[in-house]
Amino acid sequence: MIEGITQYSPGFYAFMDIDSMRELFNASDDYYNVVFADKKLDVPAGRLYTTTTTKANIEKSSDIFKSMMMPMFSMLIGMGTLIFCVVMYLMMKVMIERSTFGISLIKIFGYRMKEVRKLYLNGNFYMIAVGAAICIPLSKTVMDVLYPAMISDVSCGMDLHFTWQLYLGLYVGVLLLYFVINQLLVRKIKKVVPAEVLKNRE
Repeated sequence: MIEGITQYSPGFYAFMDIDSMRELFNASDDYYNVVFADKKLDVPAGRLYTTTTTKANIEKSSDIFKSMMMPMFSMLIGMGTLIFCVVMYLMMKVMIERSTFGISLIKIFGYRMKEVRKLYLNGNFYMIAVGAAICIPLSKTVMDVLYPAMISDVSCGMDLHFTWQLYLGLYVGVLLLYFVINQLLVRKIKKVVPAEVLKNRE
């Protein structure tokens, strides 16, 4: 019977009552599968499978795990960021291209670049800001479900908790990316000339 689940990031462990464990695995009364101690124990070396005694040993084991998993981490982060950038840019670019006639028309009416930008670009800011605030926590929830399946062959547990600083950093990153793309599209708007009205004249 499971009493509860506890976060233990260094690994995945099932803790049982010692007597129940020995009975379940038909082990002797002096059998221990894992022993935690802050000092050296008088246990024969032949009875030990492995021993971790120093911080350096733990760091070495962690480095092996990091080197194994880093390519996947890099791929997930890199591809996710690239797809996000491309999708956001194309989405806003298509909106500008479809509004070429309207942009050229209001330029004829004497609207300044600042006003044109406010009409056709700045309105997207609120959609991006609200969408990011909703989708970042939602994406984290979905990844928490999917990620264990991605590392099902790795004998290790890890803490997937995000701090509020990390959530804030991601949110600010999305907004900064929006402003960069916004500046790129301002150049595209500047290239729209009043002659576009004549091109679309029937």
